[in-house]
Amino acid sequence: MSTAHHNAHDDGPRFDAWLAVMSSSVIPVLIAIFLPAAALAPLVAAGVLLFVAGSVMLRLQSARQRREQTVQSSAMPSPTPTRDTTPVTVEGAAS
Repeated sequence: MSTAHHNAHDDGPRFDAWLAVMSSSVIPVLIAIFLPAAALAPLVAAGVLLFVAGSVMLRLQSARQRREQTVQSSAMPSPTPTRDTTPVTVEGAAS
């Protein structure tokens, strides 16, 4: 299995596409403020669609990361408890 992918817990900034899409949903609404009322509905609809698309992207990314963590944890051998098999002797016990 390749270890070239980045873990979600890696240090350093990273770019998340869902965040860019969700943030860009504000742009059509801001543009709608300065345009005539006839442009309001299509621009607000575009903003809502971008927001929903970003939400779906976030959900898919979260599910993929959870699935990858499950696969990684099942691929790693779990530590098995060891039993101490040395005989126990009790001093002073009646024989």
